[in-house]
Amino acid sequence: KREQGWFERLSAAGHTSSTRMSHPKWGGERTYVSQADQAAFHARFMTPSTMAKETGKDRQTLLAKLGAAGIMNFAANGENYGALYLRSEVEGILAKT
Repeated sequence: KREQGWFERLSAAGHTSSTRMSHPKWGGERTYVSQADQAAFHARFMTPSTMAKETGKDRQTLLAKLGAAGIMNFAANGENYGALYLRSEVEGILAKT
Protein backbone atom coordinates (compact mmCIF):
# COMPACT_ATOMS: atom_id res chain seq x y z
CA LYS A 1 0.00 0.00 0.00
CA ARG A 2 1.30 3.43 -0.88
CA GLU A 3 1.73 5.87 1.95
CA GLN A 4 -0.98 8.51 1.79
CA GLY A 5 -0.22 12.22 1.97
CA TRP A 6 3.52 11.94 1.38
CA PHE A 7 3.58 14.55 -1.39
CA GLU A 8 1.62 17.06 0.68
CA ARG A 9 4.02 16.56 3.60
CA LEU A 10 7.03 16.83 1.27
CA SER A 11 5.71 20.10 -0.15
CA ALA A 12 4.69 21.51 3.24
CA ALA A 13 8.25 20.88 4.48
CA GLY A 14 9.60 22.94 1.55
CA HIS A 15 11.28 20.09 -0.37
CA THR A 16 9.19 20.59 -3.51
CA SER A 17 6.67 23.11 -4.78
CA SER A 18 2.89 22.95 -5.06
CA THR A 19 -0.05 25.26 -4.48
CA ARG A 20 -2.71 24.89 -1.79
CA MET A 21 -6.03 26.23 -3.04
CA SER A 22 -9.67 25.94 -2.11
CA HIS A 23 -11.52 23.57 -4.40
CA PRO A 24 -13.99 25.73 -6.38
CA LYS A 25 -16.88 23.24 -6.22
CA TRP A 26 -16.48 21.26 -2.99
CA GLY A 27 -14.52 23.69 -0.82
CA GLY A 28 -11.72 22.56 1.42
CA GLU A 29 -8.09 22.96 0.51
CA ARG A 30 -6.47 20.80 -2.13
CA THR A 31 -2.89 20.49 -3.32
CA TYR A 32 -2.42 21.46 -6.95
CA VAL A 33 0.76 20.62 -8.84
CA SER A 34 1.58 22.57 -11.99
CA GLN A 35 3.70 21.22 -14.83
CA ALA A 36 6.55 23.39 -13.56
CA ASP A 37 6.09 21.87 -10.07
CA GLN A 38 6.20 18.37 -11.60
CA ALA A 39 9.36 19.17 -13.55
CA ALA A 40 11.05 20.58 -10.44
CA PHE A 41 10.05 17.48 -8.43
CA HIS A 42 11.43 15.09 -11.06
CA ALA A 43 14.62 17.13 -11.41
CA ARG A 44 15.34 16.57 -7.71
CA PHE A 45 13.71 13.24 -6.85
CA MET A 46 13.11 9.77 -8.24
CA THR A 47 10.49 7.20 -7.29
CA PRO A 48 10.68 3.50 -8.18
CA SER A 49 8.20 4.18 -10.99
CA THR A 50 10.28 6.98 -12.51
CA MET A 51 13.45 4.89 -12.16
CA ALA A 52 11.81 2.00 -14.03
CA LYS A 53 10.41 4.31 -16.70
CA GLU A 54 13.71 6.10 -17.28
CA THR A 55 15.91 2.97 -17.29
CA GLY A 56 13.52 0.41 -18.76
CA LYS A 57 14.49 -1.94 -15.90
CA ASP A 58 12.35 -3.71 -13.30
CA ARG A 59 11.74 -1.56 -10.22
CA GLN A 60 12.55 -4.39 -7.78
CA THR A 61 15.93 -4.93 -9.47
CA LEU A 62 16.65 -1.20 -9.26
CA LEU A 63 15.65 -1.00 -5.59
CA ALA A 64 17.86 -4.02 -4.80
CA LYS A 65 20.78 -2.28 -6.52
CA LEU A 66 20.19 0.89 -4.47
CA GLY A 67 19.97 -1.14 -1.27
CA ALA A 68 23.23 -2.95 -2.08
CA ALA A 69 24.88 0.45 -2.62
CA GLY A 70 23.61 1.67 0.76
CA ILE A 71 21.25 4.27 -0.71
CA MET A 72 18.41 5.10 1.67
CA ASN A 73 15.01 6.69 1.05
CA PHE A 74 14.92 10.48 1.27
CA ALA A 75 14.15 11.28 4.92
CA ALA A 76 14.94 14.89 5.77
CA ASN A 77 14.75 15.57 9.51
CA GLY A 78 13.72 11.95 10.04
CA GLU A 79 10.46 12.38 8.12
CA ASN A 80 9.61 9.29 6.05
CA TYR A 81 8.26 10.05 2.58
CA GLY A 82 8.19 6.45 1.44
CA ALA A 83 10.08 5.16 -1.60
CA LEU A 84 11.49 8.52 -2.62
CA TYR A 85 15.14 9.06 -3.52
CA LEU A 86 17.34 12.03 -4.34
CA ARG A 87 18.13 11.89 -8.04
CA SER A 88 21.69 13.07 -7.33
CA GLU A 89 22.28 9.99 -5.14
CA VAL A 90 20.85 7.35 -7.48
CA GLU A 91 21.60 8.42 -11.05
CA GLY A 92 25.19 7.13 -11.02
CA ILE A 93 24.13 3.77 -9.60
CA LEU A 94 21.25 3.42 -12.04
CA ALA A 95 23.55 4.23 -14.96
CA LYS A 96 25.54 1.09 -14.10
CA THR A 97 22.51 -1.19 -14.53
